[in-house]
This record gives sequence, C-alpha cells and structure tokens, in this order.
Amino acid sequence: MGYIVRTSDLFQMAKEVLDSGAKYVELEYLEEDRTDPADPIPSSINFSALDVLDHSVFYDFEDIDVLSPDQLD
Repeated sequence: MGYIVRTSDLFQMAKEVLDSGAKYVELEYLEEDRTDPADPIPSSINFSALDVLDHSVFYDFEDIDVLSPDQLD
C-alpha cells in the first residue's frame, strides 16, 4: 500500500533529519485516531532518526500527515 504526502513536507523533513547529523531514519505509519471525535488525529508518517554512535537510540521528529486523494489540490 502506498501513502501520499506533500513533497514540500517530505523535503523539509529530510532536511531536518540531515541537518541533525543522522545517517539513518526509521519511518512508521501511524493510523488515524478518532478517539476524540472533536479533535481527530489524521494518519501520518513518523520519522525517527538513529543516533550516530548508538543505533539503539532514536530521536523523534514531527510527523507528516498522509493525504487522501480528495485532499489533493
């Protein structure tokens, strides 16, 4: 299954991860959360960079929202 994200968001995230000095990043798909119907959380891609010296340590970055086809402009 593929996921759609804005290229500008993806570029900005890649720049932030590179600027942090990380060489590797783990991507994780987070499903939509409608636990609170008044404030639903959209599905997203989470970025966690591996520490340069200790690959068992991850640093979280902000998520990028996944878009549905009807959200494309």
